[in-house]
Parts: sequence; structure tokens; C-alpha cells
Amino acid sequence: MRLLKLLDLVEEYGDGVDRMYVEMEVRLMQPPAFAATPASITVVLHNRSVLSVEDQAWLALLGHMALTPLERRMLVLARHEGQLTPRRVRASMGTDTDVDGLFSTAMAKGLLDG
Repeated sequence: MRLLKLLDLVEEYGDGVDRMYVEMEVRLMQPPAFAATPASITVVLHNRSVLSVEDQAWLALLGHMALTPLERRMLVLARHEGQLTPRRVRASMGTDTDVDGLFSTAMAKGLLDG
């Protein structure tokens, strides 16, 4: 890593791990999997979406809209369940998600109705 930093091939130490998570989340892909031993660390990057092919095709119909990854995940959840509650979205996406803001933005864009 020190050599990569000296050659300006990396900006910050550890930046790549955060970038992997962000980029895979943006593409709705499975997160990286890490396995550590005393002698090595293995990272597995799965080249597959967390969405089914049908869900991907359905979202492609909305390609003209600027949807965030969270909005896309929420729409797929709504498609499968018919209706959403903040509790259900929080359970699906994690407690650190701004669910109220996500609902407000989705309704303002006309993606959901109240």
C-alpha cells in the first residue's frame, strides 16, 4: 500500500473498502464478502444483483427518472408487497436509513402516493 500511495495510485489508505461498498450499493449488487486468516485477507466481489431479472427489467422501465439506489429498492419492495410502511422499509433497508425523507422524496417525485 505504501508503494501504491507513493505512486499516486491510491488517494487514502482504506478508501477502497468504502468505495467497494458504495459502488456495489449504487448498482444494487451484493456487498463484498471478506474472509480473514492470520496470513491473508480474501475479498469476494459477487457480480450479481440483489434484484431478480424481472425486478431489474421493471426498474429499467423507469430509467428516465433519476432514482437513487434507496428509491429503487423501496419501489421493488412496494412492487412485491403492494403497500409500504416506514417500519417495513426500515426493517428492509436498515435503521440508519432516513425513511421519512425517503418517503417524502418518493411522493414528491410521484413514485408513491399517500
